[in-house]
Amino acid sequence: MAFPRHIDGVELEAADEGYILHQADLDLVHYLNPPAVLVWELCDGRRSGEEIAELVTRAYASGAGAMIAVPDTLARLSEAGLIEYLS
Repeated sequence: MAFPRHIDGVELEAADEGYILHQADLDLVHYLNPPAVLVWELCDGRRSGEEIAELVTRAYASGAGAMIAVPDTLARLSEAGLIEYLS
C-alpha cells in the first residue's frame, strides 16, 4: 500500500478564492480549492489514499463524490510534483 506525503519546500498561502501552493525551488505556483488543499494537507505519509478519501468525505459530507474526487486530486498533485508516495 502506498502512502502519499507532500513534498518539502512547498509553502501554503490563502488566496481570494482558495489557496496557493508555492514551490520556491522551481518558482511554480499552484492554485487549489479548499477540498484539494485538505487532501494535500492530509498527505503526511501515514495515511493511504483511501483513508484520505474517507476523511475528506466526512469533512464535506459529500458521500461518493469525495471518494471519486480524491483519487483524481491525488493524481493531479502527484503529476504536479506536490506529493510523493511512500511504501
